[in-house]
Amino acid sequence: WRVKQPMIPWAYLSRRNNKILSGYLEKSINETSEIRKQDAASVFSAVYSNPKGVNVAFNFLINNYKDISNSTASYYEYTFNIVLLIKIMCDFSYGGMNALGNILTENNDELGSAAEAGRNAVESAKADLSWTNKHKEEILTWIKEKITVLATLLIAAVVSYRLPDHTIPISYDVKLKTDVNTTFKFTGEVAITVEIVEETDVIILHSTGLDIISLTIDGSEHDNYTLASDDTHFLTIYLNETIPIGEYATIEIEFEGELADDMYGFYKSSYATNEGTKWLAATQFQATHARKVFPCFDEPDFKAKFTIQLTIPKHYHALANTPLAEEPFEEEEGWLINKFKETDIMSTYLVAFVVSDFVYVTDQDAKYYFTAWAREEAIEKADYSQNIGPELVDWFEEYTGIDYTFEKIDQVALPDFAAGAMENWGLITYREHFRRLLYYDEASTESNKKSTALVVAHELAHMWFGNLITLQWWGDTWLNEGFARYFQYFSTSYVEEDWRLMDQFLVDQQQGVFATDALTSAQALSSFCETPAEISAKFTTISYSKGGSILRMVSHILTPDTFQAGLKKYLNEFKEKNTIPQDLFDALEAQRAEDNRAAPRINNFLPLWTTQPGFPVLTVDRQGNVFNVSQERFLLKEDEESTQENWWIPLTWTKESEAPDGFEKTQPMEWLSGYDYDTIQLDIEPTEWIIFNNQEAGYYRVNYNDENWKLIINGLHNNPEKFHVLNRAQLVDDALNLARAGKLSYQIALEVLDYLHNENDYIPWASAFSALSFLNRRLISIDGHEDFKTYVLKLIDATYESIGFEVNADDNHITHLHRATLINWACTFEHEHCVEQSSKKFNDYFTDNTNLVPANLRSVVYCTALRSGGKDEWDFLWDIYVNSRIAAEKVVILSALGCTEDEDLLT
Repeated sequence: WRVKQPMIPWAYLSRRNNKILSGYLEKSINETSEIRKQDAASVFSAVYSNPKGVNVAFNFLINNYKDISNSTASYYEYTFNIVLLIKIMCDFSYGGMNALGNILTENNDELGSAAEAGRNAVESAKADLSWTNKHKEEILTWIKEKITVLATLLIAAVVSYRLPDHTIPISYDVKLKTDVNTTFKFTGEVAITVEIVEETDVIILHSTGLDIISLTIDGSEHDNYTLASDDTHFLTIYLNETIPIGEYATIEIEFEGELADDMYGFYKSSYATNEGTKWLAATQFQATHARKVFPCFDEPDFKAKFTIQLTIPKHYHALANTPLAEEPFEEEEGWLINKFKETDIMSTYLVAFVVSDFVYVTDQDAKYYFTAWAREEAIEKADYSQNIGPELVDWFEEYTGIDYTFEKIDQVALPDFAAGAMENWGLITYREHFRRLLYYDEASTESNKKSTALVVAHELAHMWFGNLITLQWWGDTWLNEGFARYFQYFSTSYVEEDWRLMDQFLVDQQQGVFATDALTSAQALSSFCETPAEISAKFTTISYSKGGSILRMVSHILTPDTFQAGLKKYLNEFKEKNTIPQDLFDALEAQRAEDNRAAPRINNFLPLWTTQPGFPVLTVDRQGNVFNVSQERFLLKEDEESTQENWWIPLTWTKESEAPDGFEKTQPMEWLSGYDYDTIQLDIEPTEWIIFNNQEAGYYRVNYNDENWKLIINGLHNNPEKFHVLNRAQLVDDALNLARAGKLSYQIALEVLDYLHNENDYIPWASAFSALSFLNRRLISIDGHEDFKTYVLKLIDATYESIGFEVNADDNHITHLHRATLINWACTFEHEHCVEQSSKKFNDYFTDNTNLVPANLRSVVYCTALRSGGKDEWDFLWDIYVNSRIAAEKVVILSALGCTEDEDLLT
């Protein structure tokens, strides 16, 4: 099919030849191109992120959507980028929005999940365009004086997708024989021992994409079964007689399948060497893909024990969740049988195996085998993850009081992997190309190092939160992912102590997720899902970042000690079991009562934060020493009325006379107890400011009347150090987003921002750059954008001079992050010194082919050079991309190639 093309009034866009940009995009879907399938979405993103490439990317999408959907392995990422492109295209005009709306309607079936997300993007863009018309004059006037959205998922379940609970699996014996590099097929058999817990004459489990060869029950052949043709994926076995409660049965199934190429189930992968292409096979079962590899009860609540046997070509080796039970042996010429030990009780989505020729490094000193696996060229880059990993496991054991239960932890860097990483018990898998496990000293940035540490910590956190205790159903995905997101920062902060990771958590996660959670389409942490598509949609920033942020808030409410003790109760009571949120609430409440913490009962406040979408904005109306405090749901779109949600909100505050020490008090001083309004009377001087939400420990925004905002602005400009650094970040983020939502004038918001002239700390700047990104996107296509750029350059000038362009040997982690972000903005806005230095460093590289550009600056230097360069510079980087074997380098170059303003190159 072909998407119906609109007539779009974008005549002012460049009509120059688009051969180069289009050519770059064509490479991303060409099977013979050097660009890997999983990186195709990155190419698309790189092109549409370039203002010169927006129209090119749109036309490419229109003309090639079918090829994209067929050829792109990471289709979810591509769909996400399509929605972003729609949003950007909609920024141009109402006509463009209406035309795109027609596309989405006319091609609803073909676009699938992208259609609803696209409609939301169009809706959001209309609001943004309205915002531009309303606020641009106010913003630009202020600047001149100074320089002289995923989608609501519609629930329409007609049939039940859940397995009945009359039959539960006890154990699986899975045997697979796979040809990894010729036919790419596998044969298998599974023996499932089940217990009948409710009288039944039918057994229902899951299977999809497999050819069933034979099926027996307790040794007798059985052919009375059906395979669902819909996405329930039910394998229904009709029994000859009713089986009573308490009986056991063994189901044996022989089957055949093919290694997938979409990076789900049991799939094939490859990597290039000087000798040619090397093939391997790996698994990704979360959340509903184990059923593609062997028939099983593929829901998290059906825990069982698994014994895996893999028969593989002789020159390969195999990994599974557990160590080998015996040495591999050859029963058939050319084939090795690998039998693995039985696992502990666990869910099907955690089963994993890898067949490859990878090499390894291992930690001989760990109390269990801690090993990293990768292709031979890359294995030496696993040193950092190997160093930090055992330290993190030790930390989790001490924090939880529960030892790691498996005999080993293998970590595998896979060339092709749909997720960033996967917490398979005993066999964690990572995507090599997104710097998840491997850290290249010569090519990786400080941000890459942070990513490696955090992702390793995230997956190790799951060994306790997700694997040992597991959510009962995917509607509460946050019970797994929220804990892992919170603890990836919290645990690593004890290993990399000078990284200030809990400060970074605020800007990375809490402030980051606010934008998504401020949409009317936002889902609650706990929400309905049933189909595979609905389950997949639960793996969003809400489950991860909001889940982690709510846990951070609870830790502050209860104190870290009580929070930790409550989690120990939770883990010990439910280890090897499945849980619902109420189980967590009960454990925390028991500990709160035991420690006599001055907080409401957990059930009074916490469910309101997990079952309702969105979050509140607190409005503080100051009248002398009386503060009238009210709440409403914060919505980012100005023309939407707040809905009726109410929260129990923990209140903390610091007066100027108590600062900065007062900001250390993060336990609630009072509660806004589920009502709209409360009054607080304080002993405060009329000239001193007050800040609510110390260290932004609460998951909410705060607005004030103009009187208090002006006092805050005066304090920020005169003595910013009296404000806690997290509250400085809070004020910048809150002010600009309140203004964006129409709840605060931009005059006040920009006066708050203007204090950054005197700010040298990375954390408030990170908040500022996030908020400034919105303003830049909205102002880029209108008159006055040059004034905006000039103002931003003046704002960052003092910090730029302080940090400098050049990397110093004694720079710490935070300085590296700050410089990289600051220089990116400086060069993008054509800061003279920044552009000169970037061009010089690139020209030196271009001339003598020796790369002396510091890894932390390569992204900026490459992009800046290509923005002002031509075909020679572009071809130079393209050749390096094609010939590089370093994943971190390839990702940086792939993004930089989209920076050229030569549309011929982009197409």
